[in-house]
Amino acid sequence: MRRPAGDVPLAVSVVVPVYNAERFVRESLDSILAQRFSEFEVIVMDDASTDGTPEILSEYEARDHRLRVHRQNLNKGIFANLNDGIALARGELIAFFHADDVYHPDLLSRETDYLRNHREVGAVFCLDRFIDEDGREFGRVELPPDIRATPVLDHPTVLNGILRHQNVFIRGETSLVRRQVYERVGPYDPSFDLRADLDMWLRIASAYPMAVLPDYLVWYRAGHDNSSARYARQRTTPELWFDVVDRHLADGGRQLAEPDALAAYQAHRAADLLRVAANQYVLRRRQDARRTLRRVDPRRVLASKRVRRMRLIVLWAGLSVLVRAPWASPPAKLLARRSGGT
Repeated sequence: MRRPAGDVPLAVSVVVPVYNAERFVRESLDSILAQRFSEFEVIVMDDASTDGTPEILSEYEARDHRLRVHRQNLNKGIFANLNDGIALARGELIAFFHADDVYHPDLLSRETDYLRNHREVGAVFCLDRFIDEDGREFGRVELPPDIRATPVLDHPTVLNGILRHQNVFIRGETSLVRRQVYERVGPYDPSFDLRADLDMWLRIASAYPMAVLPDYLVWYRAGHDNSSARYARQRTTPELWFDVVDRHLADGGRQLAEPDALAAYQAHRAADLLRVAANQYVLRRRQDARRTLRRVDPRRVLASKRVRRMRLIVLWAGLSVLVRAPWASPPAKLLARRSGGT
């Protein structure tokens, strides 16, 4: 995590993991290089792309001295790739950006100014709007009221917010983290796959205050065939999100957890298991779906207002009937269309 020996320090290093992003990487890099903040570098980590991405990156590297490309010989996954990028960074502050998102030209300046004016804060984030593959906006992140009312987030606030709302307010693609914070808490844990960022935010929160700026400075591209979309469509095992949170609760977080937050967490777990059972049914794995349903306690769903209780109870009741009858295509198609909407 320490700065490479002999390198001149910069204010900010932007690390961009990339894998087969030829469709969107130009727009993303153009928005990063158009930042009004001047003292930054861009480290693009090409995770052994097999499409036209390497040629595009070579073009950008040749024409802009602020951008460096490091190419992996083998695909390592997003967070192992990100760790390598952080190790190459020269900045005192490190941003983690996506290769398919679009960034407001004032993003780095606003987040950098915040960290310079709030020395106690270890990491700052902002809000994002959602765009589709054609760049059309279709939604935005809304801060939960309890988070919006708290300018600086301490460990209990972050943990209870995640238990209540899941990870909807700490957006990894908007992050700016002090180098010394990464040096203290250690690298991302790739064993948590796409949820390694949640593990990182909880580790940082246990050691430093965090903040979320109420500004929309990122356009997050959703709905196309990226890793998050594939994960949601194909998942037939419980969300790794729960493994991450379970570990932090076991490591002392449970003492900070409030009763209503824990009730919400159990309701979210029940909702996730119902989603898993639905996906298993769609894939004709009725026996697996039946076993998953046995793990769902509908009382957990009814105990919290943080989930769509009636919708989930209807889904639970419907699946309970379906898994005991021969597989049928019409309900499977209906469940497939509604995947991710529980």
